[in-house]
Order: sequence, then structure tokens, then C-alpha cells
Amino acid sequence: MYVDYLIEIAPQKYIGPVIETKNTFFEFHDDRLYDMISDFSDATGDIAFISSPEAGIYCFSGISHFLKKHSETLGDQLFGVLDILENRTLFTRTLTNLAQPNRITICIGEENILPELESCSLMVAGTTLG
Repeated sequence: MYVDYLIEIAPQKYIGPVIETKNTFFEFHDDRLYDMISDFSDATGDIAFISSPEAGIYCFSGISHFLKKHSETLGDQLFGVLDILENRTLFTRTLTNLAQPNRITICIGEENILPELESCSLMVAGTTLG
């Protein structure tokens, strides 16, 4: 339910009206995009991320939530997850390949394309903002 809300309703809250100049659109709204993933991270208690390779945007939030929640159960697997997040090119390419129009792609455990994420669940949704 919360994911559907973020994809269908919340972007207008965070993004606001469309700005005519595409070059300044994401730059102007960068803080609002981060606020959106920060809210999502707070609600889920895990890592949230946003990526727009065309606009050069890649940011994530919730590392502290993730570490607090999973440090005992995941142990050394935590480092693999953090390595993937820091590898912007690989992770962004993976997200782009998983994003399907008008649907949420969910990978659980070993279903993940990246072996470093086999201890995680990954939810990816492509959306157009503005």
C-alpha cells in the first residue's frame, strides 16, 4: 500500500509542478527527491534509493536503519550490500534493467540478479515524475 502511494500520489507532494526547463528540473528538485526516499526509508526501516541515470541522480537513505535492523542476522553479508550501493554504475544499471512500466518488480533472496543482495529483498518501480 505504501509503495503504491509513493508511486501514484506522493510524487506530486515532493516534486511539485512541472518546470519547463528539463536541465534544471532535477537539480532544482534534488532535495525533494531525497526527502521522498528518506520518508520511505523511515517508514520501512530499511534502505531506500532513487536513480535517474539520464539526470545524473543517484542517492540513497537508510543505511543506519539497515545496519541497526540487520547487523546481527546478516553479519559480513552487510558489506556486500554496502559495496553494491557504493557501485553506482552497476547498481543503477541493475535498477534500470529491473524497472518495468506500470509495475513493481520484487526480487527476494536468491532471485536477486546481484549475488551480493541474496540476503535482501529488492523492490524496483520505474516512474515518470513531472
